[in-house]
Amino acid sequence: MRLITGGIYLAKLAIEQRRREIEQELRRLVSKEMRPARSAYWWYQLFARRIMRDGELRAQAMRFVDVFPALKNPEGINRHIKEYFAAGPHSSSLLFRGIVGAGRFPVAKHAMALMAGAAVGAMAGHFTIPAEPPKIIKSVKDIRRRGAEYSFDILGEQVLSEEEADIYKQKYLKSIGLLRGFNCPVNLSLKLSSLYSQFDPLAKEATRREVAKRLKEIARPVKDSGGSLTIDMEQFYLRGLIWEIAKELLSEEEFAGFANFGIAHQAYLCDSEIFLEEIIQAAKERRASFWVRLVKGAYWDYEAIAAGQKNWPIPVYTAREQTDASFERNADIALENYPRVKTAIGSHNLSSVAYVMAKQEFLGLPKNAVEFQTLYGLGTPLIRPLKEMGYPVRVYVGTGNTLEGMSYLARRLLENTSQMSSAFFVEQGRIRR
Repeated sequence: MRLITGGIYLAKLAIEQRRREIEQELRRLVSKEMRPARSAYWWYQLFARRIMRDGELRAQAMRFVDVFPALKNPEGINRHIKEYFAAGPHSSSLLFRGIVGAGRFPVAKHAMALMAGAAVGAMAGHFTIPAEPPKIIKSVKDIRRRGAEYSFDILGEQVLSEEEADIYKQKYLKSIGLLRGFNCPVNLSLKLSSLYSQFDPLAKEATRREVAKRLKEIARPVKDSGGSLTIDMEQFYLRGLIWEIAKELLSEEEFAGFANFGIAHQAYLCDSEIFLEEIIQAAKERRASFWVRLVKGAYWDYEAIAAGQKNWPIPVYTAREQTDASFERNADIALENYPRVKTAIGSHNLSSVAYVMAKQEFLGLPKNAVEFQTLYGLGTPLIRPLKEMGYPVRVYVGTGNTLEGMSYLARRLLENTSQMSSAFFVEQGRIRR
């Protein structure tokens, strides 16, 4: 027993030492990509660095972006600017005093509304792609020119009617046709809750039946084209039902050999390791392997608030360090079960990325046993370094209209600048986590 314990300890030491070495190399390579002349991300970095210093400002700025699409006139925009930014430590700065004070004057009020709309729209446009065929194809070619692949997620989440659910399905089918028409791989990410307006774990049978019909219509042409389809696990209370629907699809003879099927797996959930073991068991029982996209999680605020309102236990870890540790434990489990599951890593955190590389090396796995995934516009500085180090890279791309892009932007930035952050910031040779 002592020999086994000692061996595990030495293995962990070796992996940790290698992690530090890889992280240093990643930091060096990413720093080169962050130069202003090379990366538009540099401008986002300036903005993010400012709000990272003020937790209240960070939350208010992102929530303003989230609510902005619902604001219909200059009065509403300026009222929300005042509500979100008039208080707090930042409010004493000349910049914010000027922004808030300008709303008192009619001409300035309209100017501020126009400027706010332009700024938020420009930011959303940097991190999403309009749902226009020429721009989609251009983005595909740009990503592939960098040596990376992609996965498209059509923005727009909760649907309120069956008509909206059908529209959402048709958007996916049109995207599949567009990509196939230009001989581009069909790689899609999908939220099942958008396929049925009454998606509800309490109405399980009806939900499974209605979602399965639309899901098959999307999955069939993706599979036939040799493409990939990844299912998002969404909020915790939906996870069990989403997983049941996914398993039912894979159990059908038509999809039993669909090896490019994937499941997003959220490490910030306290039971994530138990659930991952369930996913792995399902992979062992089917004819083909499938992908696990390991992410830290995008709904932390929602999960914490929803649990508090219902007096339920919070299903997510409440400290960043806990989530980081869970992410590494889940990566261990996934990599140790290669090739029954193939691992995709959805994180910009250089320490987490380095850990996965160190673990993959320790297990003696080939570099293509793991794929690293970045967010379009947010993870651009990571693409070249990862490719130079010999790893496959995939860019996760949200596509939709400007309003949908704003909501998506707010969620991505809240995710990447919160206490659960998986973002990285390079400043004066240091990496901030």
